[in-house]
Amino acid sequence: DRFDRKSGDMLDVQDEVRQKIFKTLSVTLTGEEQTRERSRYTANFEAYDYFQRGQASLVKRANARDYLQAREFFIKAIELDAHFARAYSALALAHADAYRFGWGQIDEDTAQLANKAGERAIELDGKLPQAYWVMGYIQLYVNGNPEKAVPLGRRCIELSPSNADGYALLAVANVFLDAPEKAIRLVNEAMRLNPHYPSMYPSVLGQSHFVMNDYAKARSAFEDSLSINPERLQGNVYMIVTQVRLGELEEASWQADQFKLNNPEFDAQAWVKTQTFHDSSMAQSMLRDMIKAGL
Repeated sequence: DRFDRKSGDMLDVQDEVRQKIFKTLSVTLTGEEQTRERSRYTANFEAYDYFQRGQASLVKRANARDYLQAREFFIKAIELDAHFARAYSALALAHADAYRFGWGQIDEDTAQLANKAGERAIELDGKLPQAYWVMGYIQLYVNGNPEKAVPLGRRCIELSPSNADGYALLAVANVFLDAPEKAIRLVNEAMRLNPHYPSMYPSVLGQSHFVMNDYAKARSAFEDSLSINPERLQGNVYMIVTQVRLGELEEASWQADQFKLNNPEFDAQAWVKTQTFHDSSMAQSMLRDMIKAGL
């Protein structure tokens, strides 16, 4: 169907389309469920617009510029609607990535900002799947607790069974917990649920093969990831280390040079601290290979 409305009616149109889909699929929502669905967004159109603009910047997740822009938009969205749970969860992810990749200079400790925003999102909406996903992500890459990420990922999937990102999060946790076979099954399920998957999914698949020492399959997966997003930091770093382990030092050095041009402030030692493997020697061996390649 087509829905022609004034742009200011966008949120009403979303509700109208959603209700029509539910009706077509013979799904009935209780009044409480309808209220919860609406609360995950906002009745403030300007706040919603800032949220979407922040999402457009954050989805790139390539450099400090994108992070700072996303952070600015999410903060504006929250200023316009202090109960905008999705904006808080998105802001938490922006801070988590800033910590993970060393992006931007901010006044307060980045890890604390990420945790506070994520906890606030859950406080505002305890049934928001994205909030549990973000807190799981924070446990992985900020707090260094992959064990604690697992129940958060499971809660995300419990609230949203078709949430592909939830399966991808559990896959990463299992990579760090030295269960790569389980991680492969989980990320394959994520890809099944979302055939138009983001670069994160094949990157996680590559990491799974990497920890199994199957570097040929790892390289293939990282190539897939970088074909989707050539600037993805995680995929580039793992690709460089994989090339070193395949004996392709010349290619690894060239890739490292290109990477440094786009990421001049990259700190290899800080990055390996976010790779919270159950076996800590894994991250240190990666650091040695990064140094070999020139990172």
